[in-house]
Amino acid sequence: MDRYCLYCDRALAGRQDLRGVRPNVRIAFDSKNERVWTICDRCHGWNLWWTDDRAHALETLERRARDRARVLFETDHVALIESEGRQLVRVGAPPSREEAWWRYGRQLRRRRDHFTSSLTGVGAATYTAVSTLGRSLGFESVTGDFRGVTNRRVEVLRWRRFRGTAWCGRAPCPSCNSVLIRLFFFKSPDLVLAPDADGLPMVGLPCSRCDPWTVEKTYGFSPQASEWVLQRVLAWHNVGGATQRELDKAVRLIDGAGSAAEFVGTLAGRRQQLRQLPRIERLALEICVNDGAERHRLAALAADLEAGWRRADELAGIIDAEL
Repeated sequence: MDRYCLYCDRALAGRQDLRGVRPNVRIAFDSKNERVWTICDRCHGWNLWWTDDRAHALETLERRARDRARVLFETDHVALIESEGRQLVRVGAPPSREEAWWRYGRQLRRRRDHFTSSLTGVGAATYTAVSTLGRSLGFESVTGDFRGVTNRRVEVLRWRRFRGTAWCGRAPCPSCNSVLIRLFFFKSPDLVLAPDADGLPMVGLPCSRCDPWTVEKTYGFSPQASEWVLQRVLAWHNVGGATQRELDKAVRLIDGAGSAAEFVGTLAGRRQQLRQLPRIERLALEICVNDGAERHRLAALAADLEAGWRRADELAGIIDAEL
């Protein structure tokens, strides 16, 4: 294995083994053709390992990918795998199931631990005092206003993390042609999850000018904007995280639907407002929405990796033939 990238001369490793490779550098391997590459994190060049260094590395990489790894995303030719804090790229079609939603379940659990900690309680009390002083000086738009709230800790965490605006842009109402410019978090419980004309899930806010209101009379967001809005809004609603028991129930809901996408599609078919969803369904929806956004990002990354592998594999064939 070369210690420096052949394309940009960036340092890749300090020692001639897997442990010496820098953590943010991906390692790709093809067991069928007995090839290993180091993918530079700066120029994304695929650096082919020397023949003598591949045998032991392939055995180690196969074991890691099989026993201690999770598949983040895979195509017909490459799979992006996380193993012991490192990302591996396995060339071929491994017989493993894609799993991405588990990361967001773990995030909700950590969010719960942070929410229930005594340090968070002290911080919420301190910030409440600061907001009281700010309100007396006329700065409540900066420090927040927590008078009359039922759960001060929740509201302080929401304000410090998100402030008051969930989305800005232009969302038209198809009935009266009015336009929504800004979505505030306190209006987010009114959001309706429903399928669009193509069957993709989208959210809309009931139009305040249409009377009587129906599901069709909503300020509609595109599927891409809906995904982003749902990510922020559900994180705002679930700012306190979830217990392990709640996560287990949410995961069972997702598994019962068959997949994260099918679960979101089922909820969209019910055409309900977020306030009408039980807490467990809101937790499962946040996991699924984040899973979908992650899959879109990983799909683009996997496409780049596959294109890079095709170029590197052609070059490796020439090098191996010459050797």
